[in-house]
Amino acid sequence: MKNDYLFKSERLGFRNWTENDLTEFAKINADLEVMEHFPKPLTKKETAEFIERLEDHYSKNGYTYFATEILKTGELIGFIGLAYQEYKTDFTPATDIGWRLKKSSWGNGYATEGAKQCFNYAFDKLNLDKIISVCTAQNNKSERVMKKIGMIKIGDFNHPKLREYPEHEKCMCYEMTKNQWQRHKYKTFQTKRLSIRPVVVNDAPFILELMNTPKWIQFIGDRNVRTVEEAEAYIKEKALSQLKEYGYGNNIIIRKEDNVKLGTCGLYHREDREDPDIGFAFLPAHEGKGYAFEANSQLVKNAKEDFGLKELSAYTLEDNQSSRKLLERLGFHLKGIGNLPNNDEELLHYHRLLDF
Repeated sequence: MKNDYLFKSERLGFRNWTENDLTEFAKINADLEVMEHFPKPLTKKETAEFIERLEDHYSKNGYTYFATEILKTGELIGFIGLAYQEYKTDFTPATDIGWRLKKSSWGNGYATEGAKQCFNYAFDKLNLDKIISVCTAQNNKSERVMKKIGMIKIGDFNHPKLREYPEHEKCMCYEMTKNQWQRHKYKTFQTKRLSIRPVVVNDAPFILELMNTPKWIQFIGDRNVRTVEEAEAYIKEKALSQLKEYGYGNNIIIRKEDNVKLGTCGLYHREDREDPDIGFAFLPAHEGKGYAFEANSQLVKNAKEDFGLKELSAYTLEDNQSSRKLLERLGFHLKGIGNLPNNDEELLHYHRLLDF
C-alpha cells in the first residue's frame, strides 16, 4: 500500500492515506512555520482525526488531499490534492486544490509540480469542470504557487469557517477551469523571431520530413517512419502521451514572419532517468541562423519557470559537433558517457542545473 500510487508526477507519488502516516504527518502539522497561516498547529490526536476525514472524503468523492511522497526516497512530505468544499461563499460549493508540505521540502518546486499533476487528474480522470484554491491574505507563498500554475484570482472574501480567527479570516480565491488548464498546460512560448508550441497530429507531414533528413538519421537514428500515417502514430505514441502526463514534451519551432516550420525542440522524460533531457533538430535549410540557440534558450528558461524543473540532461554523439557546441552555449557541461533506455550506443551525457 505504501507505494500504491493513484498517479505520479516527475518526482512525486500521490496516494490515499494509511494509519502508518500518522507519526510523520503529525510532525508536519505540529510545525509552527508550516501552520503559520492556519488558526493553530494540530495535536497528534487531531492529525489522526484529520487523516480519518481525508480517507472518508476519498471513499465518498474519489479524491482527497493526497498523501504525497518523493518517488526517489518514498519520503512522505505532506499533502497535495483536492477536496470538495461546501462552506457558503460566492465561490462554493466547489472542489479546491490545496497543499501542506514539511519545511525540509520547501524550495524544490514540489507544490507547483504536484498541483499541476493534480489538475491533470482532476480534469482528465475525474472530469471536473473547475477547481478553486483559497489562502489567507497574508499567505504570499501559496498565492505565488496559485499564480505559477496559471490560476486566476476571482475575489477576496471573509472565510465563514475562520470568523473566530480574525487574523486569518480575510482570504482570497483563485480559479482554474478545465478549458483554461488545457490552454495553460500546452502553452506556446515566444521569442523575438519564433513561436514554439507542442506538436500535434497535424504536424505529421513536417515530422515525416524532419525524421528522414540525413542529420536526423545520422545523429538521432532511423525510426523507420516512412509515411504520414506512421508519423501520426509516432506523434500519438511518443509525443502526446508524454505531454498529457507531464505537461511537457516535443515542440514545433515556427518562424513568426511567415509561419514556416523550422524544426523541433523538447524536454523528454525517461522512466529510468532522474532528470528530463533536452533535444532538438532542424531542417537543413534553417540551420546556421541562430534559431536553435534562440529556441532552446527559451526552452531552458521555461523548464524552470513553467515546469518547476531543477536540472536538465542532454545526450549526443561525440562527433555531433554542432549539437555539442549548442549545449555548451546553453550552459550544459559534459558529465560523462551515457546512453538512452533500450539503446546500448555510447553517448556524451551533458548536464546543467537550472539555478539562474
